[in-house]
Amino acid sequence: MPDYEACGRSARLRRARQLLRHPVCQWVVTLPPTTCRLRATDVDHIVPKVYGGTDHASNLQSLCAPHHRAKTARIEVIRTTIPREFL
Repeated sequence: MPDYEACGRSARLRRARQLLRHPVCQWVVTLPPTTCRLRATDVDHIVPKVYGGTDHASNLQSLCAPHHRAKTARIEVIRTTIPREFL
């Protein structure tokens, strides 16, 4: 049986570490090149765990809440409109 309290501690530690390393939102829009300057409050998986992403630091990004919601909504649209065998 997994130790859920230990899992929670490690997740909180990963989140704290990520926000310490990257305290500003890492959202980048490519055309035109712009970045967000808001304080990051959320830690997001670049590749969602459901699609094979991991908790490794290279798969984490710090985002402000509005950009985290926007990315999550976009992923949800993709997840519900593209057949799973194509993902």
